[in-house]
Order: sequence, then C-alpha cells, then structure tokens
Amino acid sequence: MSVELSYKDKLILFSNPFIVKLFARKCNIDLMHKSTYFITMQDFKNFPNFSKFAGKNLMAIDYGEKVIGLASFTPGREPFPLGRGRIVNEGFEKFISQLTEIIEEDFVEVIIFGVPYLTDGTETDKSREMINKMNKLSEVFTDIEFHQQDETLTTEAAKERMLNSAQYNFQIDPKKIDEVSAIIILEDFISKT
Repeated sequence: MSVELSYKDKLILFSNPFIVKLFARKCNIDLMHKSTYFITMQDFKNFPNFSKFAGKNLMAIDYGEKVIGLASFTPGREPFPLGRGRIVNEGFEKFISQLTEIIEEDFVEVIIFGVPYLTDGTETDKSREMINKMNKLSEVFTDIEFHQQDETLTTEAAKERMLNSAQYNFQIDPKKIDEVSAIIILEDFISKT
C-alpha cells in the first residue's frame, strides 16, 4: 500500500521508512503508518542537502563485490535521482578507469559513496573496507567532493521498489538492482537533515 503526496512534480517511489517519517514530521503529514510512499522533487526541496547541492552534478555509488550500481542527480534541474547504469566489478583499478569516463562525461562534482553499517549504526569490517575504497577514490579524483551515506538495507528497499513499480513490471530485475540501490542511496543523502 502507498500514500500519494500530491504535487505537480513527477512522483517517485520512496521506501525508506526512516526518511519518510522524517519527511512527514517536517511537513506535518499524517502517513497512516504505511511503509511505502511517493515523494516528489517538491518534497526534496524541503531538505537542507537539496539547497546545499542545488545545481551540482551528484553521483551515488553502490559498490558491490560483483556489480557497482550508479545513480545521478542534479538538484533543481532534474525532478529526481535517476539510474546511471552499472559497472561489472573486475577489480578496483578497472573500476577507476570506467568511472573516470563517466565522471568526465557527466561533469560529476560530488560523489556519494554507500557504506554499509549494522542496523544500529555500528561500523563493521565491510564498513571500513568501503570507507577505504572511498578514500582511495578521493585521492584519485581530487577535484570531486566526497560524502558517505549509510546504505543499510538499500538492496532490500530496491527489491521492494521493483516489486511495487510498473517500471520494472512488478518484478525484481537482477540487472537493475544495484542501480536502484544507488538511486536510494542518493535519495537518502538528499533527504538527510
């Protein structure tokens, strides 16, 4: 079930309950305890990171062992974050090479790197590994601003989103799951207060 928050802007499915509750509290909206909601660009404008990064080309990275998902967004110019594809993980150096092409093509100014934590926020070995990868990227791409974003349960949220979306024929598409996870990472980052 979902609640549609009606605005004139194009709607997106937003399934992170924490962010939805934060949004609802900020805007005094009663969401009737649902777990999936529609949020629009109009809604994003209510969050500090939207105005802080307005006009900047953002990219989110969901770094997986097999596949790396990418998403992009320019707050104020695009209605919502969009998938930017995926890179098959054939090693970190090859990833840097492929990412360089995308960064140059899209004029990326800010990278949001997904870092997994436990649900209570505790750092793990995997968290430290991803932070280390992000730090290595920041050494390569010195002109780009880097931020980390908690990506806890984004794969599950991506599966839920696909099952609830006609865009994916109400099915989980394994070739798109990492890209959708990156979209969620970017949405969460913009929505962060």
